[in-house]
Amino acid sequence: MYEIRRSCYSFSLFPCLQTVMKALKMIAKKQLLLFPFLIGSLMIGCESESLSSPSNLLATSTTLPDGNNSDAFNAGRRDAYPVLSASNNAYPALSGSSSEPASSGYPAPDREYDESKRFQIERPVSSGTQSVSGIGPANVSIQIISISNVGETLGIGVIGENGVFNISLSRSLEKTETIAIMLSDESQRSQFLDAPGATDIPLLGFILDMASTNEP
Repeated sequence: MYEIRRSCYSFSLFPCLQTVMKALKMIAKKQLLLFPFLIGSLMIGCESESLSSPSNLLATSTTLPDGNNSDAFNAGRRDAYPVLSASNNAYPALSGSSSEPASSGYPAPDREYDESKRFQIERPVSSGTQSVSGIGPANVSIQIISISNVGETLGIGVIGENGVFNISLSRSLEKTETIAIMLSDESQRSQFLDAPGATDIPLLGFILDMASTNEP
């Protein structure tokens, strides 16, 4: 609800008093027929004076239902919804992130090997040969298999006291054939887990060393 409060007595008293004095003089002369007209002129003159005054225009105020001033209310509305500024970084990078590739966080621990448990086929291995020589721990029973033929057993023997073996094969080795050393007794496997080059190969088993024919 808005209410404009003005009064001729609060804005410009001089023109109003002049009109009142004229009215009183005319009444005194019994010119009563002009009295309604004079009263209307009085009201119009007061109203026009109050509206024409520049200072009065600034005096208008709006009273809100809660009693607050409208100027403060409008100023608050202008600042209520500030314009959002454009941001070049809508999604800032997370702290600590980097474009550099991540390094290995958990490197595999270095495996310790026991050189006294090394098994090794003597190279080169020639195609067409019917025996395989090499070295290994003394008195260990081993077998020579063909990895190329999915674990075919080619020969069995025991490493000598001097750590050298020479095992005859059931056939000649083929060109580019890969052979390997395995334990003849699988129950000894736990004793050679730290042997250099020892590894498990699926479908074959625990391999101690590998070599291919015509390999230098």
